Amino acid sequence: MNPILLRLFCLSILFCPAILRAQGGTADYLHAEQHSYSAISKLVRNIEATPVWDKKGISLKIEKASGYSFMSVELPKGKVAEAFNHATLASLLTKELGENINPDSLPFQTFTFSPDRSKITFTIEKIDWEYLLTPAKLIKINRIKAQKNESYSPDSTYKVIVKNYNLWAVNLKTGEERKLTSNGVDHYDYATPESWWQVNDLAKGEPYDPEIEITWAPDSKKFFTFRLDRTRVKNMYLLQSVPDSGWRAKVFFYERDLPGENSTQDLEYYVFDLEKNLSTRVQLHSFPTFLVNTGPGWFSDSKRIFFSKFDRGYQGLTYYVIDAGTGRADTLFRENAKTMIEYQMAFGKKTNDNKYLIWASERDGWNHLYLYDIDKKQLLNQVTQGDFVVRSIEFVDEKLKTIWFIAGGKEPGRDPYFRHLYKIGFDGSGLTLLTPENADHDVRVSPDGKYVVDNYSRIDQPTISVLRRMDTGKEIVVLQKADISELLKSGFNFPVPFVTKGRDGVTDIYGAIFYPTGFDSTKKYPVIDATYTGPQAVRTPKNFKGGYRNNDVGLADIGFIVVTIDGMGTAMRSKVFHDVSYENLGDIGAADHILAIKQLASTRPYMDIEQVGIYGHSAGAYDATHALLTHSEFYKAGFAMAGNHDNRMSKAWWDEQYMGLPGEHYNQQSNLTLAGNLQGKLFLVHGDMDQNVNPANTIRLAGELIKHNKDFEMLIVPNIDHGGILFNLYVNRRMWNFFTKNLLHVEPPKMK
Repeated sequence: MNPILLRLFCLSILFCPAILRAQGGTADYLHAEQHSYSAISKLVRNIEATPVWDKKGISLKIEKASGYSFMSVELPKGKVAEAFNHATLASLLTKELGENINPDSLPFQTFTFSPDRSKITFTIEKIDWEYLLTPAKLIKINRIKAQKNESYSPDSTYKVIVKNYNLWAVNLKTGEERKLTSNGVDHYDYATPESWWQVNDLAKGEPYDPEIEITWAPDSKKFFTFRLDRTRVKNMYLLQSVPDSGWRAKVFFYERDLPGENSTQDLEYYVFDLEKNLSTRVQLHSFPTFLVNTGPGWFSDSKRIFFSKFDRGYQGLTYYVIDAGTGRADTLFRENAKTMIEYQMAFGKKTNDNKYLIWASERDGWNHLYLYDIDKKQLLNQVTQGDFVVRSIEFVDEKLKTIWFIAGGKEPGRDPYFRHLYKIGFDGSGLTLLTPENADHDVRVSPDGKYVVDNYSRIDQPTISVLRRMDTGKEIVVLQKADISELLKSGFNFPVPFVTKGRDGVTDIYGAIFYPTGFDSTKKYPVIDATYTGPQAVRTPKNFKGGYRNNDVGLADIGFIVVTIDGMGTAMRSKVFHDVSYENLGDIGAADHILAIKQLASTRPYMDIEQVGIYGHSAGAYDATHALLTHSEFYKAGFAMAGNHDNRMSKAWWDEQYMGLPGEHYNQQSNLTLAGNLQGKLFLVHGDMDQNVNPANTIRLAGELIKHNKDFEMLIVPNIDHGGILFNLYVNRRMWNFFTKNLLHVEPPKMK
């Protein structure tokens, strides 16, 4: 070859990423479609066991190549057998329904055994059926079902209904109706919950028609409810440009409290005594609905109610014990924090004998359990201690004075986000690990606290579902194992977990890498940061279901290395770790993300960190945009779906929880404020019917970008809401195209 031509050819290879990488082709897109969120679940069976408990054991659905069947497990031995004769039931249903019913695809997903296991009940298209096992007999049940505006007492003596904004009691034995309230009016009525998520057609002026919310006392003579003042609350709006019929766009509205606003939906609590015909207002000032924490719930004596609420700004919490007769609200304890009290870390469980409360708190820097004497209003002792996080209370036995709980980070050398089941004494003694496998344990505890179904897995280990004893953790029987044979045939690569050091050089930061089908370590792959730094969440999946069913797998298949990282400021670690994000959501964990990607690339030469993109949804979309506005030296392209780009436009509870009350820091961290800084390629997407993060967030950001003469792409998707846009295949394909063009630097294939 001519030396000059040879040199030009070599230079063309050197500077043409498309030739170097040869990714982003039709085959890659086909793999991505096969591994998309909606399609990939078809390649996996028995990913988790979901038990239905009865007095003799459990029942569960088992998936198989031909469909599914139902199995039963008898306790205590763990004997597994077919729950009933599927062929016989299918034959009886075929006669009743007038259509052919396959025994391997019965038209219901769950059923309930009778106490003696002589029959089962199930529902098909809102009709209840009873199937007697011996002799086989199928019976249609005409069951009275409560309407959405009525609530039945536990003993079925009374029902309470909402009528014309007021409460009425109906004696079910005599039929007598009694009006309980008379001052309820529109937007200031009884037992109707907040309307944050209720979207109404503005043209029709549809009335708000919620379900009734009543908490009955165990004795069925009293109930607890509220009157909700919505008279000052303001609306947010959605414009539906593609309505179901007609050519005129529709306007919808919903009520929403924004951060710092005083036009909130406010609660007043009441106790109604049906025997004494009395109503008593609880002696608390009205307060915004989003400050409710736990409860309200009744003590077993039907004389007291427990309830806890946050202060506005989430720096204080009060736990109350309410006298049902007088409405007096006594404080059991107060919780205070210099930053904020994380709502997920503030939970508790009362013992059935009404003597003790076990409460979770981050007061010592880690989320731990504390034991309170309710009558004495006294803290007795801290139950758990150490550098780990208690995440839930699963069961309490006051006779054994034992607590079963879920925690992460207790076992050395393991991922601190893995959930494990433990038990411990009220006094903090006898801490015992009950789920020993090095994996994430998703547990379902029996109502009597004697058994637990444990689905354990990792992102690189398919689920194993076992039945255990709760007292010892001893495995009784393996219920099922996930079948991923079809997934492996599709070319799926297990994501790989990793640990790097954070911005302080000390703290461990955890994440995962997703590799494309047909990964070749001799090639160069652009890197995409899959982000969500909302402080309530952990973005990196920890169990197998989360590891294969997400948007990261399909995106990697296009020809990228996709990484997901949980930097400082995110959930389920120490309070110091979490507090990095307090009043500082603009941090977006970038220091930890960028450092982690660089550390990974230092030992993985196939990672091209000169071509780094970022994508996210909701708070992750804020992150993706913010990354281009504040870290354009590293991030070259961002894809942002349904982003809350300015926290002043968002939900009062979420933003006040993590940003405190509005101040200049809201303005400083707004993507709208920083729009003039945009460098790199940005694609904005939003659904026009998103009532969670209003599409005005994205449209106002677009307006600011236009003011600054910035180039960007934007897509408004008709008739799709907040969650729907994340896994929409069209939106996903636009994301694949966007990164293919801007990181692989090739033209995307034309897909049907």
